[in-house]
Amino acid sequence: MNPYHRPVFQIVELNPYAPRPYVFTEAASCLRDSIRLAGYACSLRNNEADPRGISIVLGAWQFGRTMVEALDRNRTIIFNLEQLGATDAFPGKPYEDWLRERIVFDYHAGNIERMATTAGGRSRFFEVPIVPTPSLATSGHAPSAPEVDVLFFASESPRREEIVRRLQAAGLTIDWIRGGAFGTDLAPAMIRSRIVLNVHYYQTRLAPSTRMLQAAVRGVPIVSETSVQTGRCDWSRSGVLFADYDDVVEACRTLIDSPERRLQSVQRTLHFVARLEFALAFEEAITALGFTTAYDTGHFASRNLFS
Repeated sequence: MNPYHRPVFQIVELNPYAPRPYVFTEAASCLRDSIRLAGYACSLRNNEADPRGISIVLGAWQFGRTMVEALDRNRTIIFNLEQLGATDAFPGKPYEDWLRERIVFDYHAGNIERMATTAGGRSRFFEVPIVPTPSLATSGHAPSAPEVDVLFFASESPRREEIVRRLQAAGLTIDWIRGGAFGTDLAPAMIRSRIVLNVHYYQTRLAPSTRMLQAAVRGVPIVSETSVQTGRCDWSRSGVLFADYDDVVEACRTLIDSPERRLQSVQRTLHFVARLEFALAFEEAITALGFTTAYDTGHFASRNLFS
């Protein structure tokens, strides 16, 4: 293939709070970095898109699905980071119906299986992992020693509140950020914590890749409730300590009480991240979609999707 005709991609993060980071900011940065490492030109845009380029859109349903309709569906990929199929999951069946009409990259094979069993069109759904990249650790400096035992950044739910009560009863200090900090805004809390904790909200229990990204890059050990893993990004092979719900508090104590185990956890996770395979999954998807053929890479005027 002539390298001058390789497709050019743009990651489009729909973020009503830009330039502040929001829920998809870390994933958007990692996707841009990974696509560049795979050998393709890729830019990162907030709330605007080249209407004739190949766009990979994050946050389309939540913040701008009517705006996304202005883009060519054959050159627009929706990146899904939601958990599909849970009866209590946002945003539910209307979102699934909307996805079926589009090209979709998804972080988890469980979501793709869900879409395949409820309707056709599987050929336009592709598992593409979110791989942590060093750009997530470009701000903030760790204190000489961690100041907080557990960092928990998540929205509230009864089962999460119960875990926090148990952690407090065990004498652990907790910084619970209730869903309001992301990216560089989250960094100060991240770097002063001994461990990061994940407890599931939905009963689907899909492995929460996006919650692993910054902690993995910054070298903060992770404890997570037992999760359903996915083939291309199986975090059970990393240094993340997975435990059933009733054992989460003990797992946290295991790492907090042992600096040696925390170090081993970090080292195993960094080893795992360094070997995650993004390029193969990405190449398979864009080849199946026909994007690796000669493609017009000219520059066009951007369109602000929130205007």
